[in-house]
Amino acid sequence: MDRNRTKKGISSRLRAGTAGVVCLLCLGAGSASAGAAGVITPGEPKITDVNCLSKCIKTRVGIAGSTVKILGDDLGQVEAVSFQTRDEARVTDRSPTVRQDGVVLSKIPQGAVSGTIRVIDLYDQKADSKVVFKIGTKKDLEEAQSGWIFPVRGPHTYGDGIGADRGDHSHQGQDVLADCGTRLVAARGGKVEYNAYQASGAGYYVVIDGAETPYDFVYMHLAKRSPVKEGSTVTTGQKIGVVGTTGSSSACHLHFEVWTAPGWYNGGNFSKSVTKMLKEWDSFS
Repeated sequence: MDRNRTKKGISSRLRAGTAGVVCLLCLGAGSASAGAAGVITPGEPKITDVNCLSKCIKTRVGIAGSTVKILGDDLGQVEAVSFQTRDEARVTDRSPTVRQDGVVLSKIPQGAVSGTIRVIDLYDQKADSKVVFKIGTKKDLEEAQSGWIFPVRGPHTYGDGIGADRGDHSHQGQDVLADCGTRLVAARGGKVEYNAYQASGAGYYVVIDGAETPYDFVYMHLAKRSPVKEGSTVTTGQKIGVVGTTGSSSACHLHFEVWTAPGWYNGGNFSKSVTKMLKEWDSFS
């Protein structure tokens, strides 16, 4: 049987409003609605955001071959994802992955350029993203990778982020859960400002003033004192310790903070973008 012909036939009968027809394929498709004469039609797809998952330069910047995550409503029947090209045509990924939660994963095809991303569902309904997803080059990616690296060098998951309740205060960073002993490296090279211990809070911790950035990067709950010395300079990717659970901690993890200028508890503020930063670095390293 010609699957495309069957789909078009179903779609045309729905649009025609044939009395008494019930589209069984529409059931469970999301926010399906009942139309005239008992016809059930699928909700129109809608894209609310697009994020890069792999080979990422930034959250909404990738390269050909990057995997993107498409969020929105009524995406359960998406069959294709298309991207803009230089000649104002579109290049299409016809094998996207549709997860059970309705999120669509798509790989950026060769020839795609910066622009909107479009989804097409089983019923030929289309939706374009409101945000522009940018397509960079391999050189752009290499430059991003050379300057940053994800600090936990082993299997990991994400725990509490900014704002989690800590009783007398709110969480000011992002927890990354990993086995004790997992290697930790400097996400960004720079000058070591603090290498200390706080029994009631951070445990063994390190603060690094990131080179050519307005940020201080803070690493907490290390298993033991870091081998780097205060006042010394470290490079991106240099080992600064291992994951632990020292100080006020109930599990093996890295508590990671990013502080704006002039620095950590020196007039700066903790950045609410810390989780976004970590996930960008995690996508390529």
